[in-house]
Amino acid sequence: MSASTHGTPRCVLALSLLALALVFAGAPASAADRTLVIRGARLIDGTGAPARENVAIVIEGDRIAAVVDDAKVSVPPNAEIVPAAGRTVMPGLIDAHVHMRNDLAELFLAFGITTVRDAGNFTDWVVELKKKQAAGELRGPRLFAAGGIVDAPPPQRPHHLPVATPEAAREIARQLLAKGMDAIKVYTKLTPELLRPIAEEANAAGKPVMGHITMSARDAALAGIDSLEHVSGVAIATATDPDKVKAIPDQLGVFGFRYMDRAKADDLIKLLIEKRVTVTPSLASWARATPRRMAFQAEGAKVLANRDFVYATEELRQRVRDYVRAFSPEQKAGYEQDLEALKIFLGRYKAAGGRLVVGTDGGAMWGLSVHPETQLLVDMGLSPMEALIAATRDAAAVIRAKDLGTIEPGKLADLLVLDGDPLRGIENTRKIRTVIQGGRVADTSFHRDYRIPVERP
Repeated sequence: MSASTHGTPRCVLALSLLALALVFAGAPASAADRTLVIRGARLIDGTGAPARENVAIVIEGDRIAAVVDDAKVSVPPNAEIVPAAGRTVMPGLIDAHVHMRNDLAELFLAFGITTVRDAGNFTDWVVELKKKQAAGELRGPRLFAAGGIVDAPPPQRPHHLPVATPEAAREIARQLLAKGMDAIKVYTKLTPELLRPIAEEANAAGKPVMGHITMSARDAALAGIDSLEHVSGVAIATATDPDKVKAIPDQLGVFGFRYMDRAKADDLIKLLIEKRVTVTPSLASWARATPRRMAFQAEGAKVLANRDFVYATEELRQRVRDYVRAFSPEQKAGYEQDLEALKIFLGRYKAAGGRLVVGTDGGAMWGLSVHPETQLLVDMGLSPMEALIAATRDAAAVIRAKDLGTIEPGKLADLLVLDGDPLRGIENTRKIRTVIQGGRVADTSFHRDYRIPVERP
């Protein structure tokens, strides 16, 4: 017999067969072959369907393979098991309005935020962050981004992009889209004439336009905006006397709902739904005018006291300190009237079929703020299920993340295992036992030596 088979020495062939045998005998699997099974859970799948009891979720690689009754699940022999009997599983939370900083990435995962949309930052920096996150080099949330904020001149901040003509607005939109931005953010000085070409370019590329605006929400909707951040533009569009809204100092037209006209509000709601305009209330950033402000600040202060969170910046610490601030009796009374009027508006908008999403703008503490946000949505009249959908399915829809937001076969496996049931009390979203991101159990601790892979300019 010859010393080889088809030119392969017998010893090499034997070693190859041995290696294959070791693989099939239980050597470490590749990421694609990795299987994780969550067993015995109460499931809130994010679709709006009622919760299901005693469910098993099978995850293969980074995606959900099956959602079945636990008694019927077939568990592969090498699967990692996550016991969830008596616990609740829900989709990973999404914050659709953040502004990334050097000290934030771990913060989001620590509080179950598996995806964020950066609503305005240095374009080239977020491009690099997105690359690092996609490569697994950024321990933090999935990152969608708008890049530089488009506004009329002069620019307010270094990452703002001033445009003075419709032609310039169209060109800057094309540049942002060419760099892979997932949305375009417009700001307070922009006019409908400058917004329209931006919306046209974004729409052609299948990307949304989000706006923190002072123009009327009606004008913005007609010009093609997709989401109203902080409910901006609504007060000015619905006021009996818009000049009274403009006279409220330092709020850029965000407050002023106390002057709302019911008929104008109903007309605006009809238009927003017709144009499929989403509303992002950012209630966690308004809560400094609510009775919950002290409790929310205390939560933020507790995070800063974590002995491993030594890299928290002074900017973040100042945010927590400033969250409780003194209002004059007149200001306090006015803001309370605003919030009551806003509750009525949001309730009517939601009842008519409008979409509300969670986008916190930070609140008292980035990451953590999603939990106060959902709590405040319930205070505003949403059911706990509706508040959860605003932070999962609908937030995924507004950022155009089709593979996220619900727990269904084929979706990316971003999930939370909770020690409480948020349908029985929305505050139970804070009781996080396990965060799963991309099919892996995530490290949600703080690391004293943490550094973001790319420093912000």
